[in-house]
Amino acid sequence: DATLIGWFGLSNSESVKKTQDKYHDGCWAEYACYPAQNCYVIPEGPQTPQMSVLAQLGGIFIAAGALKKSSMRAGQVVAVGGASGSLGAYAVVAALAFGASHVYAIGRNQDALAQLVAADPKRVTAVSADPLQIKQVCGGKIDVYLDAYGALDKPDLIIAGIEALKVRGHAVLFGGVQCKIPMDYSVLLSKEITVCGSFMYDDNTAKECIMLLMSGQLNPKCIPVIEYPLEKATEAIAAASKAHG
Repeated sequence: DATLIGWFGLSNSESVKKTQDKYHDGCWAEYACYPAQNCYVIPEGPQTPQMSVLAQLGGIFIAAGALKKSSMRAGQVVAVGGASGSLGAYAVVAALAFGASHVYAIGRNQDALAQLVAADPKRVTAVSADPLQIKQVCGGKIDVYLDAYGALDKPDLIIAGIEALKVRGHAVLFGGVQCKIPMDYSVLLSKEITVCGSFMYDDNTAKECIMLLMSGQLNPKCIPVIEYPLEKATEAIAAASKAHG
């Protein structure tokens, strides 16, 4: 946890400062230093994923951590707000791998949503990021709402997602929204909706995702990755700073 808090700079505590001092370079090196308990061995063989897939595990772990907080069960219906962004796309992939019967991918970038739908047309439906559309398409159909929006200046999309939940549905917020979210007390009360936040993930979630990836059940290949050699790391960072989602 200290490593993750240090990564985001959410604290000025002495323990976080020590973490940042020791791991300040992250993995921008051919060899990196990490605590042994945070490392996982990926068996080599025909089923070993390509490096471009393994590079996505960090985002998948975070999305799966949010999914686990929702107590989702196999066969339930999930909606993901912000699915056209990278974190939201990973949430769609994770929900499919963990057994969701259907996933509503809500987003603004129609091309990105189309790639998610193409990965599993029978189980993924694209929904425009519009409160009325969310209500019409998802209203009363979803057991779990995962919110992965980044920069929003108003909360109407988030409220629409939460209010589209079934009775006793679960909403998990794990994006980067900074605005306040006013909620209708009576809706939460009468529908017995649970709302919680999810910052990261635990060890078991990471291990589960690796096993699902090795088995082929978790497949993030529908999410495009641009590869750069290590000597072009600066160029890669510059390109990432201009990317959206």
